Amino acid sequence: MTSLSYLDDTTRRLLSLDNFLDGLTVSEFIELLAKNLSLKSELNNGIEYLDPKPYIRTFESTLKELRKLSEECTNRNQKLERITEVKQTDHYNNVLQLSSRANNLNMKFNKLNLKVTQVNNSINPIGQNLTNANNLKENTHDLIFLTKCYNEFYTNHQPPIELVKYSPNDRKQIAASLNRLLTLSSKLASEELENSIETHELIKTHCTQFETNLLEAFSNFYVAKDFQQLKELSSVLFQFNGGTNIVKFFIDNRSIIQELKSDSNVSDSYWRDLRNPDMTVALDNSTLKMFQAMTESIANEIDAIATIFQDKRNVVMVSLMNKLYVELLQARIEYLLKNASSHSNLSYIRMLHLLSNELFSVTKNLKSLCISRDLNISAELDKLYTGLFTPYLKNDSYFIIEKESLDELIHQSVSNFIAKNEKIISKRHLQIKLQQFKESQNNEMDDFEKSSESSIFAESLLQQQPQHNSKNAIASDNTSTARRLLSYSKRTRKLASISKLLKNVERTPSLKDKLSRTKSSNTMNGNSINNHGNGHSRNTSEPFGNDYQSGADTDSELSIVITEKILKYAVESLTRSIELVPAKINEYSMGILDVLLDGFGHSYVFVGLEALYYNGIVVQQPKLNSFFGSNSSELSLEFLSKLNLISLQIYLLSLVIKKFFYPLILSTTIKEQLSNNFNSYLQDLEISLNIILNDLVYLIQKNLKTILNNQSSDDFQPTASSQSIIDKTSTCDKLIKFLDQVFQSAYEYLDFNPSLKIDLMKKIVSILLLLLINHFTKFKINSNGSLILTQDIVHYISIFDNYEGLDDFKENFMILKDLTNLFSCQEELLKDLCNEGKLVYLKKSLLKHYIRQRSDFNERFLLGI
Repeated sequence: MTSLSYLDDTTRRLLSLDNFLDGLTVSEFIELLAKNLSLKSELNNGIEYLDPKPYIRTFESTLKELRKLSEECTNRNQKLERITEVKQTDHYNNVLQLSSRANNLNMKFNKLNLKVTQVNNSINPIGQNLTNANNLKENTHDLIFLTKCYNEFYTNHQPPIELVKYSPNDRKQIAASLNRLLTLSSKLASEELENSIETHELIKTHCTQFETNLLEAFSNFYVAKDFQQLKELSSVLFQFNGGTNIVKFFIDNRSIIQELKSDSNVSDSYWRDLRNPDMTVALDNSTLKMFQAMTESIANEIDAIATIFQDKRNVVMVSLMNKLYVELLQARIEYLLKNASSHSNLSYIRMLHLLSNELFSVTKNLKSLCISRDLNISAELDKLYTGLFTPYLKNDSYFIIEKESLDELIHQSVSNFIAKNEKIISKRHLQIKLQQFKESQNNEMDDFEKSSESSIFAESLLQQQPQHNSKNAIASDNTSTARRLLSYSKRTRKLASISKLLKNVERTPSLKDKLSRTKSSNTMNGNSINNHGNGHSRNTSEPFGNDYQSGADTDSELSIVITEKILKYAVESLTRSIELVPAKINEYSMGILDVLLDGFGHSYVFVGLEALYYNGIVVQQPKLNSFFGSNSSELSLEFLSKLNLISLQIYLLSLVIKKFFYPLILSTTIKEQLSNNFNSYLQDLEISLNIILNDLVYLIQKNLKTILNNQSSDDFQPTASSQSIIDKTSTCDKLIKFLDQVFQSAYEYLDFNPSLKIDLMKKIVSILLLLLINHFTKFKINSNGSLILTQDIVHYISIFDNYEGLDDFKENFMILKDLTNLFSCQEELLKDLCNEGKLVYLKKSLLKHYIRQRSDFNERFLLGI
């Protein structure tokens, strides 16, 4: 315990150089000093206080001990440094003394090493000579033995006793001797040496008999599964003649060859399904069983081969695989492809693809099996697999048939449609207009409306019946003035945009639902799995639905079912091509796309557009010319609903190209070529669609003009004897009925595409406004006539109340009311009326022309305007 004047023994032991603090930290040491210094004093009132004196004395004693310890440590350190200096000096002196001694030893070693090298150089020739002498002695014994054996055959015409009677342990030595004896006899055999040829034949016969005996023994031991004897015999036979006959003997006696050669024919029902493009067919069962049996047999034999032939097992396995691939598999492939080609091109390429895929899987399994048994023959198996199909794939021979097959399938699918529309195709109305547009406009869609007679709205939109040159000039000026009122700008003249059509299809849930229902119905309803005992087949030709197949004669109209079939055929062709010849994925993808665009894009979709144009536009032209005659008929816009189907067809085609063709092409140049070809095709489609829509607008425009041109000049100059103001003129009544029928049809048949519907309606309404503004400049109008005109305009405007999306144009039509006021307002109000409202957008010349048509017109009316 620590007292007030000195440190206890425990503390002093901790303050020594040999055991300083005994592993305690400074904080722990201080706590140890203060642990028992908790002496307290107590006052009378019971309050405790801490006495600091014991702590002070203890810490002072500790500091004193630490100072002593520090001095002791310093002294000891100095002493050790002096001792170290002395030792270092002694060490350096010792090194210097030993250095010269080491140099002398090194020189002696080098001299000794040189003498040993000289001795070795002298001994090596002697050793080589001794080795040569030993070899010569052995060869002499072998040569004597071979000479003795040859002499026995030569003189006695029989083998020596050493080659007839021997123990099994001597078989390897006998095999080596026979091999050398046969080589010697073949060199000596000649006409110059008598009986040498006969001797050679005798030796050859004996060697053959020797090998035959070993092969028979090999067969017996194999049956008995005596693998030790089999290993020895295989080693002897490989030493005898390189193992040529033992490998052949082993392979030929395997039951796998005979068992697999007994194949069965393929049923007629399988070939019928294989040539049906709407059936999904697997490889026939007999061939599948053959491949499976071959794999299982090799798996059963591979362990025995590895055990018997040891380091020669690769040679044996390669020979076995070569026989199986060349004799067995190649024969099966030739048989199946020959039969398939006799049925159809599709059967041939399908069978080739099925065989390639199945044998690729078989080869892959065999490689894995061999690797697991430490047999490195993967490269040989790949060569054998490639060799099976090279004759059918080289020089693009397969792809030529593939393209012919796809072209045949597309032609078969669309032949009925083309036959039904043959007369329409021969007339080429739409094709001619398309060609004219491309030649004149260089594919600039912004100037589309200048491309054909049907699209020259700028010149013929408000063209009046020719009267006077001055009036025609006024009409032209009026038209250009009124255009400023229209929100339908040049930007929207292209009615149909392919990109908008495709986006509309993507945004239409009903179309996606129909596509999903088609896929699910093809999988679940009616897609029976037919097992003919020679593979499985699945029918994939289920109808898309009645939504796109309505009508008495569906063959004359485009069909989404046919589209899905054709696109499925193209994807199957693409799949076969890239799997059979992956190295030519770029060229083959473009080749299949060319066939698809030509056979489907041009021969089907474009023909559908041609039929649409003919039935919707060309056929109705003569009908509309007599719209209000004795043979009047309404303008049918039902053909517009077919644009929905065409949009879906284009969408599916673009989807296939985007998802299947484009990602597979690796070459940037060919990707650009694909994009250019498809974009060119889409551009032709877009131009054709716009020709159809603009020609429809032109028909409507002509009919509007015809109705307005039949307006009587007396309609707006009723006589004073007229008792009442009529509700509307007969021309207004006819025009409203016609517009109502057109609007209702557009809203009904273009409901699938709201943006196209609104664009078409805006185009028609724009034409109507321009026609009406120009139309009212042709009549003299009195005060009563202005009331009649106002009634007509109210009816014209009221038609917009029944249709959505035309509010802006209804607002623009309000200018007609302002123009009507020019006929009825007071003379002093004309100036103010012309300078307010919507009339400020019109040229003063047009306003003056309206004022001149007042029945009470006076030149002073124009003052200030």
